Amino acid sequence: MQLTSIMQMTAAYSANMTVQTSIDGMEQDLRVYYYIQFVNTFTYIFKEIFICIIKEQCSDEGEST
Repeated sequence: MQLTSIMQMTAAYSANMTVQTSIDGMEQDLRVYYYIQFVNTFTYIFKEIFICIIKEQCSDEGEST
């Protein structure tokens, strides 16, 4: 009886650790995914800002002050 209880507890602990490891892995994957999305968005915004600045400066070159 006691051996059966120990075996059941061991199986439950093992299953719990497997689920916890899986959840931790998913959390890490989501952090990487959102980090990449943030970097891509940040890069796009700054690229567009610099393109607008360069276009504005180039359009101002022909004007006399």
